[in-house]
Amino acid sequence: MAKYTIGDLWDPEIWKQAMEELPHTFAHLMNSRAFTHDDELLDDLCNGPGVGVIMPFLKDITDQKDAAQREGVPIAKQGGGSGVAYAISLEREIANSSTAMAAQRSGTQPLDHVLKYLVLRRLKNRQETFLSMLRGMFDTALEDNVTTAFNEAGSNPSADQMIDEHKIIDTAALTGEIITETAGTSVWMHTLIRAALRKLDKDSFKTESTDGGLTIPTYKGMPIYASDKLARAGTTDGIVFDTYLLKDGVVRAGEKEQVVDKVDVASLQYDPDFSLNEESVNDRTRFAYHVDGMKYNGPVSSETPEDATLADGSNWSLEYGTAALVGALCIKTNG
Repeated sequence: MAKYTIGDLWDPEIWKQAMEELPHTFAHLMNSRAFTHDDELLDDLCNGPGVGVIMPFLKDITDQKDAAQREGVPIAKQGGGSGVAYAISLEREIANSSTAMAAQRSGTQPLDHVLKYLVLRRLKNRQETFLSMLRGMFDTALEDNVTTAFNEAGSNPSADQMIDEHKIIDTAALTGEIITETAGTSVWMHTLIRAALRKLDKDSFKTESTDGGLTIPTYKGMPIYASDKLARAGTTDGIVFDTYLLKDGVVRAGEKEQVVDKVDVASLQYDPDFSLNEESVNDRTRFAYHVDGMKYNGPVSSETPEDATLADGSNWSLEYGTAALVGALCIKTNG
């Protein structure tokens, strides 16, 4: 009898069960020193009724000039002034579902995969929401804190429209004495901007260790947090990159703690549908971010604002006397 050959047999397909595609973007900024988490005021907002919290403040009086005393002349009395900032809560939701048949035939539990990455997905979404807020604030209200070195047709940018160390230094100077040095400040930049700066100014890049044993890359002493979301298409062509310098603690953050398997605006629910023989995981959250000195003026009466609404500059105003008092800065370049 003739021997078996390849043509007489078959090549079996070999399957590796339940491999996972790994994330390629992250939410590093949300764990940075720029955020003051568990802010009592914003936690109270998220756990209480209503949609916003009014934050009145007394304005700075330290620049008032004293006068020379004169005999028989009454002292001149000065006021101080006040302002009102306003922060809002944000509600978000997302759900994933799987049928029993899909789980059985594939030999996997898709919702276990969802639960494994649920927190990272949530933080990535919040980071995008915060980016929308920043873009709205810097559009008009904080325009004095922006270094503008781009155009909307930047497919062939000049050297003046590209990032460099001088733009970082000059931008930090926009706040005067607030950010006198880059220490105590974090930089949030696109990975391509980070690569460009490394080529131009490699000696300013270091790696520092934290008390917890972690290592953080730094640029001019500033912890670096990278995100590929910090780019948008120009209105004509090319790309516009945002780079942000954020002073430690400039962002207040609060949220309502989630409850499990209960009906609540902040809840994580296992939701089986026996008639369809499928199951869902519903993730609903309520949280708030606020940059001191800013006021949100957009619509809040009926529904929580979408990210596009937060990115609209007409919905924000500066309540501090000057943008220099806000420890947040932006550099806009074409590369």
